Amino acid sequence: SSGINAEYGDWTQWWVYFYDERYVPNDDPDSNYGALKEVLLNEISIPDPQILKINSSIPVEEAAREYEDKMRELLPSMDLDLALCGMGPDGHTCSLFPGHPLLAEEAVDIAPISDSPKPPPQRITMTYKLLRKC
Repeated sequence: SSGINAEYGDWTQWWVYFYDERYVPNDDPDSNYGALKEVLLNEISIPDPQILKINSSIPVEEAAREYEDKMRELLPSMDLDLALCGMGPDGHTCSLFPGHPLLAEEAVDIAPISDSPKPPPQRITMTYKLLRKC
């Protein structure tokens, strides 16, 4: 663990925001946070308060609003320095799926999705409105 900490400098200056997250508890095997924690966060020294996680104990719509509110509080400009996004075999990134109405969402930066074509159906995602700022 000390190798990655030393190699990449002062992790205490980093903040982690999830571009999308499955609406499951953080310790669920489907959680993006849980996967990242297992492969990276356990190996580096980013303070836990600097890792913004979703609240899956409230309705998904509220969780999306809460996530955006917390993100705005921590990052008022909503300008991200770096976004590491993958791409699914159908061409989706984040939880923005081909042909889905969320592709055109411009009112919010963080949106809930309750009808994801890929399980689990409920998720929270950054919208293209926010991703265009990266």
